[in-house]
Amino acid sequence: MIDHEVVNDNYTGKRGEKPTITRRMHRVQILDPATGTGTFLAAVIRQIYANMEGQRGGWNSYVEQHLLPRLNGFELMMASYTIAHLKLNMVLRETSYTSQSDQRLRVYLTNSLEEHNAETGTLFATAISNEAAEASHIKRDCPVMVMVGNPPYSVSSSNNSDYITRLLDDYKRDLNERNIQPLSDDYIKFIRLGQEYISKNGEGILAFICNNSFLDGIIHRQMRKELMNTFDKIYILDLHGNSRKKETAPDGSKDENVFDIMQGVSINIFYRSKKSDNKHGCKIFHFDLYGTREKKFEFLQGYNLESVPWKELHPQEPYKFFVPKDFSLQEEYEKGFKLTDIFMENVSGVKTSKDIVNIWDSPQEVKQMVNDLFNMDDEQFRVKYNIGKDSRDWSIARSREDVLEAKDNGTFRISSYTYRPFENKFIVYTGKTNGIVARPRFRSFASMLNPNNFSLIVCRQIISPKWQHVFIAPFVSDMCSISTATKEISYVFPIYIQNPAVGGSIFGENQGDLLPNLNPDIVAKITNFQRSEALPTTIFDYIYAVLHSPNYRTKYKEFLKIDFPRIPYPENKEEYHRLSDLGGQLRRLHLMQEVPTPKHAKFDNPGSNTVDKPEYKDGCVWINKEQCFADVPELAWNFYIGGYQPAQKWLKDRKGRILSYDDITHYRRIISILLETDRLMKKIDQSPTLK
Repeated sequence: MIDHEVVNDNYTGKRGEKPTITRRMHRVQILDPATGTGTFLAAVIRQIYANMEGQRGGWNSYVEQHLLPRLNGFELMMASYTIAHLKLNMVLRETSYTSQSDQRLRVYLTNSLEEHNAETGTLFATAISNEAAEASHIKRDCPVMVMVGNPPYSVSSSNNSDYITRLLDDYKRDLNERNIQPLSDDYIKFIRLGQEYISKNGEGILAFICNNSFLDGIIHRQMRKELMNTFDKIYILDLHGNSRKKETAPDGSKDENVFDIMQGVSINIFYRSKKSDNKHGCKIFHFDLYGTREKKFEFLQGYNLESVPWKELHPQEPYKFFVPKDFSLQEEYEKGFKLTDIFMENVSGVKTSKDIVNIWDSPQEVKQMVNDLFNMDDEQFRVKYNIGKDSRDWSIARSREDVLEAKDNGTFRISSYTYRPFENKFIVYTGKTNGIVARPRFRSFASMLNPNNFSLIVCRQIISPKWQHVFIAPFVSDMCSISTATKEISYVFPIYIQNPAVGGSIFGENQGDLLPNLNPDIVAKITNFQRSEALPTTIFDYIYAVLHSPNYRTKYKEFLKIDFPRIPYPENKEEYHRLSDLGGQLRRLHLMQEVPTPKHAKFDNPGSNTVDKPEYKDGCVWINKEQCFADVPELAWNFYIGGYQPAQKWLKDRKGRILSYDDITHYRRIISILLETDRLMKKIDQSPTLK
């Protein structure tokens, strides 16, 4: 027991009264801040009872005097709160406990992420008011030493009280990131809350099983630093199981989640000693656990904190990752130039917010949609296009206003649109953000309306096991053009930007309307390597070749996962021109300008040409029971560009449709391109620069 000062709620300010009072409390206080149905608190009871062997005759008095006063739980949902009380009472009965008093379970109906409220008021029934008052006492006065649980995950969190927002500022400080929304996920708020409780108490343990995205997320770097500043030891048992990453065990076997969810999870134990001054830094211990759900459960039941074969990590600046990383090649890698250094402008791809209205197969469909926008009322338009409700980023009224204004000022265009690899669509261009298209960075994309321009597409970060996230676009392009994964946003690096000397028009169609989007200092350095002028296209082609090198992708995989690529300078003039030539072949191939005559994917069987369920079997891609593309190498069928397998995705996106002659020809060309890409990638790997 310890003496603890708490706020005196009856304090009136009269002479002789004290604003605080001294209350005897148990030194170890346990809190599950999102207790749900009480699973973790029930486990605490069972664990303590198991350790009472030899003195269970005193169990009743122990529960009354030492157990119930220590167990605390908060729950927001009434149903879960009710079940938690039933479950905990049932568990106590299983231990042969019989109540000797009217002492209640300290599980309260409250929102953990809201600060304590001294004014409970009389808006609710007396019982609920008392509930709120008791929860407020714990939030404000209870010296929590142990916080446990499985907090909820929700990126679109509605828990935005001033209290938790203020606490989260520590995790968002000095990030300089465009999108920090993932830091507002509920599970991160609960970790920050637990950190606050332990810091306030001066010692303790925070133990959560939760989403594992904070372990290696770029925007979570300040969060990791703050945790290391607070705690002395951190144990991370990474349970993986992220279906979005398509995770597998190191031996290639199946990896499953311990829960029925898509996010990967980890067990995280954060420890702070009372004597801690953190002068010697925080020690990080990590262990990867892959496999089936059953194997993971078997491991967890057979090991404890002492017996897990932990690996100590030494997180490095600037990211302080809580996962193993091999940065031994960092010095060599950083000798190269970064894409964001050589390309003076870059932008994330277009986020339409309403693909169903914005993205079309033909200009005629776009014209029909625009015509309907002006000639239908809102509800008619909404029903015809199955839009659903308006959102913060998009509304019918704003779309109509945007298109009308663009037509009046001459900025309305129907633009070709790079939607997916080898999949071009059409979109309305107005030159305005938050109009008919929600998030187009049109100032940068205006130059992509010029038919002489093209752009490099890469992702800044990836969650996929392998880096293969590079492509090329001749048009305005989608933010998911090379991946649909949330973190794998497609960024666009135009080779040319608008020439301000052209005048007011943004629709210049000549080469003279464009300027190279390249840093002259880096261009000069590359020029020195080859002792002649380095042209924008040859520099682009050199970069494109390097990014398609399997050796390069494997060698620098850790760096490619966390930021835009760095490109090694060429070793000599000969290597520069050799790689530029190969990159140029890739560029023209992927732009479908120079495609080898298709020799594979023969489509000879007559039939309906309807895509039913594409299936690969024995070298054939079957689109229905009677028809297939014959002689398709498995390499082409499984080939990845970013997060897509183009030979598979192109057909799956046409399920239920009848393939035209042009469609069949296009698919055969895709197979030819993928095979030729593989051949060129192997030639690129022969370069000494990329060994």
